Amino acid sequence: MTTARVVITGALRSLGVASAEEPVQAVMATDALELLNAMVDSYSLERLTIYHTPATVVPLVPGVASYTWGIGGVLASERPLQLGPQAQLRDVTSASECEINVIDQVRYGAIPDKTAPGMPTALYYAPSFPLGQLSVWAVPTQAWDLIVYPYRVLPRFVDLDMVVLLPPGYERLLRTGLTVEAAPEYGKEPSGVQLGQLMEAKNNVKRQNVVVQRAQVDAALWPVHVGTDLRSWSPG
Repeated sequence: MTTARVVITGALRSLGVASAEEPVQAVMATDALELLNAMVDSYSLERLTIYHTPATVVPLVPGVASYTWGIGGVLASERPLQLGPQAQLRDVTSASECEINVIDQVRYGAIPDKTAPGMPTALYYAPSFPLGQLSVWAVPTQAWDLIVYPYRVLPRFVDLDMVVLLPPGYERLLRTGLTVEAAPEYGKEPSGVQLGQLMEAKNNVKRQNVVVQRAQVDAALWPVHVGTDLRSWSPG
């Protein structure tokens, strides 16, 4: 965990514009706080700086095909940047789950009848602003729970002394990142060492957040005839 004051003090010391003997001035701290939050917003757009995609349950209402998502929307929580590639549909009666396809705009647009009723087999999320739009197809005819994994923005610093909980490696990333971001404000040029530290810090964080996806092949692409034992089949 850390605070904006800790990150800002470390960054400005690295630039040589603050020291233990000369604490950060109030106006400098305020300016640096704005710059820090702008940088955090930018980092939120980099998929591999997002460290957690929490499972989120969306209750589906029979006859309803789409939901606005964001503060003031039907799903009144923080608007996701995008959704993870996995999702499940859960029967509210039996609690059994099955996979549902997360599709892109092209595939969703190609669905000829988006009002067809039935069991949902696909979902599409449009990250429109200020409210995102979550759509399911087919239109559910009964209540289901949709389980999705949204990418949410990194936490912002409300003030200089607000404690923000972050995983290992993020405090260094923010400090080295702010060092480079703030340099032009003080007529400084980031050194090669500082740029290297930022690259190393960012690579460490992204390496930790990489998720290796399971390779999948459409069954229709396998050149196997009905009755062929897959255990003994080989290309040739």
